Amino acid sequence: MTLPEPDWFDEKFQDFEDPAPPSIPHSREAEEACIGAVFIYPEMYDKLSKIIVADDFYIHRHKWIWDAVESCLSFGKPVDILTVSDTLDGLGQLGEVGGPAYLTSLINQVPSSLNAESYAHIVEAHSIRRKLIGKANKIAQLAYDESKDIESTLTAYKSEVDADGLLPSGHDRSVGADIAGLNLLTKIQAGVPAGVLTHFPHFDHYDAMGALPKGLTFLVGDSSFGKTAWVEQVAEQNAMNGLRSCMFNYEDSDEQMVVRRVSGPAGVNPRKIRSGDLTEEEAEAIADEVRAYQGRFGNPTRLTFHHKERSLREIERGIIKHSPDLVVIDQINQVSDRHSSNKTENMIINATELKNITDEHEVAMLVVHAITAEESRKFFERNANSQKNGSAEKNKMPDINAIAWATQIKYITDVLLFMVPEVNQDLVNTTEYLMNIWILKDRGGSRFCNTHWKYDLVNQWWTDLPGKKQQKAQVPSAMNGGSE
Repeated sequence: MTLPEPDWFDEKFQDFEDPAPPSIPHSREAEEACIGAVFIYPEMYDKLSKIIVADDFYIHRHKWIWDAVESCLSFGKPVDILTVSDTLDGLGQLGEVGGPAYLTSLINQVPSSLNAESYAHIVEAHSIRRKLIGKANKIAQLAYDESKDIESTLTAYKSEVDADGLLPSGHDRSVGADIAGLNLLTKIQAGVPAGVLTHFPHFDHYDAMGALPKGLTFLVGDSSFGKTAWVEQVAEQNAMNGLRSCMFNYEDSDEQMVVRRVSGPAGVNPRKIRSGDLTEEEAEAIADEVRAYQGRFGNPTRLTFHHKERSLREIERGIIKHSPDLVVIDQINQVSDRHSSNKTENMIINATELKNITDEHEVAMLVVHAITAEESRKFFERNANSQKNGSAEKNKMPDINAIAWATQIKYITDVLLFMVPEVNQDLVNTTEYLMNIWILKDRGGSRFCNTHWKYDLVNQWWTDLPGKKQQKAQVPSAMNGGSE
């Protein structure tokens, strides 16, 4: 008689195949797609570098290739298969990565360059998983080590758990001091300014502004005194001198901005252009000016107009796309991001975010902010009081601490400019204004410097004037009992 086998027999004594050891987390396809996307669209590197760095690649030759891409960019070289191959060859790594043929093959491994950020997040996720595994292995080693008492083991465990290292590597934007120094030296030796010139000679002189720094410049002033025309002219002059400028203008359309520039030289009232009520001679004059405007910048991408990109994310996306040297935001209160129901608080937060964007992408950003009549009164109140009291004027400029947001902006920005008309001039029956632009703050440069200007209202054209004895600001009419 044969006894039945116990129920557990098959489970316990049958021969099972050993399960395959788990593979180390990585995605060859995602790594190849990230590198291939940068070869197809080099501007994509700026997006991907926020997510991943070379150490996030598991396959070693992919790390070397990504390092070579970063090396090309750090020395101002374009990124393509030829330059990356040359960089790898100089390091003796070209043969080991598979030669130019392998680099070329990566282009064919990109399902869609539009999805490159998604591929980067896959690489990032696998990198974090590998870090987790490494951390878990260290904790396991602590648990198995019986030579240490349990208190020491728990202390070591807590240190391991609390230690940084699981954040995505691409979030680390630090730059070594040596690299920063070499980057500056490269610019100096190539005769490249560290800042962005406005191409107003007196303003750009070293005893005034010197140049707009790579950072955030805030231009503050009363409405209707030419702030938009000034920043437009700065952007245009940079475009004509070979740099790229992006104008995010939320008050005028691209057509209106061109009208500003062509109506004056053509001698045609812009209202007639808007109505279409032009004589044959006026239409021809406008056509000539438009043709001259079209060829003025030498390259259609040197000056770009943006009206619909109102959010911080859209502004940054435009910067990544065009890689400009100068960005103009006119005006900050038109930026659509709403962090707070308080307008002033919201403006401060957006200014801080714009500052972060300038630092991230190393661009000079010129941001316009129009002050209200009430704010203008407060800025000049101390001057008005000193006049009434008959005392000597001590304030030759606006009192920047008169309004809380201005004090905050002073600390956020790299440069703070304040635009006001000079006193003792007719602001109604005139075709030009005499203006002051005070440099109230210049991080690392001159402070409290007054620069002098002429603004042609007909042609909407600014000219900077040589320095002269400083005058006090135009007192708003409401301070003298007039209407706003």
